[in-house]
Amino acid sequence: MRIGLNLAKVQFGVRIERVGSIVQQGLRDENKLSYLVGEGIRKDTSYFKVSVDSLQNVANMFLEDFVGEQLMNQGIESDFAYTLFTKDSSYVLNSSKRFENSDNIESYPIELDGYFPIYWTAQLFWIFNLKTFTIIFWQS
Repeated sequence: MRIGLNLAKVQFGVRIERVGSIVQQGLRDENKLSYLVGEGIRKDTSYFKVSVDSLQNVANMFLEDFVGEQLMNQGIESDFAYTLFTKDSSYVLNSSKRFENSDNIESYPIELDGYFPIYWTAQLFWIFNLKTFTIIFWQS
């Protein structure tokens, strides 16, 4: 049984890596999603006629939908949250979902490159938090 659990954990890790790679690629290229997220992080509403809060909410909605779709494509159905931030923490974009300290959370950090470094001289990171489940077997 222990081998089966270890195999499931490895397979889950592979699926999470795929999701991370797809999201990283989606934010690496210059496209509508990366532009919207970039403007949300920068809090630049010069192109949009909305408030900073509204821009960040829309950026979060699009990014959450994109990430959620990638998770479902990999067969992962779990609550998730994320934070996008620069190494110096001068720009930050948080998902609308928050976890409690008591929740069982796994974090997956990913460094973003490509399109985003054009915006900033600092490195940009995406911390992906996924609510995990602990399986307990009782022996009789």
